[in-house]
Amino acid sequence: MRKMFGIYLITFIQIVSSCGQKAEPETYLIPSNFTGEINILFKQNGVPYKDKNKYGRDTTYTPALGKPPKYENGRRVYEIPSDGILLTQFTPNPGFTDTKYFSVDSNGKRTLL
Repeated sequence: MRKMFGIYLITFIQIVSSCGQKAEPETYLIPSNFTGEINILFKQNGVPYKDKNKYGRDTTYTPALGKPPKYENGRRVYEIPSDGILLTQFTPNPGFTDTKYFSVDSNGKRTLL
């Protein structure tokens, strides 16, 4: 009984600590004339890695080379291209985050959305 309580306690602590994870603040810069869906592909660093394909065979994948990480005032900056598909070298940013979205015109003027 005591062993089971310990297992439940450890599981509870892990769940609570992961729920409170704080991510880096983020800023999204979206072209002012953009309409549609935005997709962000993380870990696009051009470094090949091995994985198993859907048939269980070893396969080497080489991701595209995305934009290098960019920060402004301690915030991650995602500059969304006109096609809405951003390839970035950032890793995913899980947890609760402070996110700001801006519309950016052709002169670079930002408007908070």
